[in-house]
Amino acid sequence: MNWDGINRRKFVRVKFPCIITTYTPKTHTISAHTQNISTGGLRVIIEERLKASSTIDLTIYDINQKTINCKGIIRWVFTRKVPHINDLPFFDTGIEFTEIKDEYILEIENFISSADSSDSKTKEEETSLAFDFDTNSQ
Repeated sequence: MNWDGINRRKFVRVKFPCIITTYTPKTHTISAHTQNISTGGLRVIIEERLKASSTIDLTIYDINQKTINCKGIIRWVFTRKVPHINDLPFFDTGIEFTEIKDEYILEIENFISSADSSDSKTKEEETSLAFDFDTNSQ
């Protein structure tokens, strides 16, 4: 997947590390920080590969001091290796919101607007982790 320089994104995203918990169909819980969030979904890097097209339950914390519960579908997964941690794989995962209340969409929209106005660099700079990732598409 090579980027051709054209932004085709449907939703504005902000780089903000809010905490999420995913509940897979087996009631398995995964907690992580988001890489970015939009009204359409979010991106997260986790230690476990979730199957593309699978449906999950999500809890998103700290969006305007509120907790958001919704469902999502895994749209894409890329393997990332972390060189400084024994080359352990991590999984860069895109989740689209599917069952989410309109009031939650509005909260995320307000959150994005306030984050964008308080820090104009948010759209351009990644919130970096303490290490660099090598991306290997899978």
